Amino acid sequence: MGKSCGDIMAMNGIDEETFMRWNRAGSVAKNKKFYKGLLPSKDEKAQRSSNPQSRRGGAQPQPHSRKRAADGRFAAEQHQHQQLEDLEGYVEETVEGAAGDPGAAGDSGAALRDHTRQTRRDAKQSLAQSPQLTSAYLRDYADASAARQLLLQCQAAAITGLVEARGSECPECCEPCNLTHKVPVVVVTWEQPVIVAVPVLWCKRCCKFVSMQPTVVDCLPDTPTSWDLTKRAEGQMVLWWQATTLQQFSRLCYSSRHQSADAFAAAMLEVWRLNSVWPLSDSAAAAAPKLGRDKLRKRMRYALNAYYHLDGVPRSSTLQTEVYIL
Repeated sequence: MGKSCGDIMAMNGIDEETFMRWNRAGSVAKNKKFYKGLLPSKDEKAQRSSNPQSRRGGAQPQPHSRKRAADGRFAAEQHQHQQLEDLEGYVEETVEGAAGDPGAAGDSGAALRDHTRQTRRDAKQSLAQSPQLTSAYLRDYADASAARQLLLQCQAAAITGLVEARGSECPECCEPCNLTHKVPVVVVTWEQPVIVAVPVLWCKRCCKFVSMQPTVVDCLPDTPTSWDLTKRAEGQMVLWWQATTLQQFSRLCYSSRHQSADAFAAAMLEVWRLNSVWPLSDSAAAAAPKLGRDKLRKRMRYALNAYYHLDGVPRSSTLQTEVYIL
């Protein structure tokens, strides 16, 4: 490896004058005969490439990196080996099963392909299409329908109970009032319309009619009549919109960006029909004449305006309180 220029000149029969002429020309590519003695041989190159310590530049591989890579290769090889063993075991079972029938022995490859396809189909089959879920749904369909009706009845009873629990006192002077009449009000929820009879009272001390306000049952009005029942005319329909229904529409509009009031009203009527509460009965239809999709869509817009305004009031009130305390 450590040959001098004189030794190379003597080996190749080059005199000093020729060497100097080639050196001044500076052409390496045209004088490989002289320079080939200075370059490493193929064996030396192979030895350097196989020895990591002889590499110049670059980061040397760490021992733990080599161990981690070896462990990964070993795990991959073990996994492939296990898969091959499982496949060979299935092939052996197929061949042994078909040994009694010479014609079936030649179909072992087709049986293997059929088994693979069936395994893939079983893996793709979801719980929603399982026969166990279908049979359980049909078995408990009647009980589930009864449970749904019970939930609807409990919801209606809770709203009616809040209205009836309201006392007959005047909200301003807290004096007992006299009952004059009751106004039928339709509480609009996503699950069903609940019809309640809200009392209208006469306060002797204040000399005016007083009535319950929709915020008592977590509802919002859509018209001035819905807010003050004493202004209701005969035959006028009064709607109280449950805040959770308006909240649902608001969140849908925020998430989807294209939810319309008309589509929401149509979907709500369809839910009422599926819950067996729509169309309304004859007794309930008297309290809500001409209640349909167009009527719900038009009147829901006014209730939504109130909801959007009141939605930020608690947060702004809390902020003002904190600023006042600070």
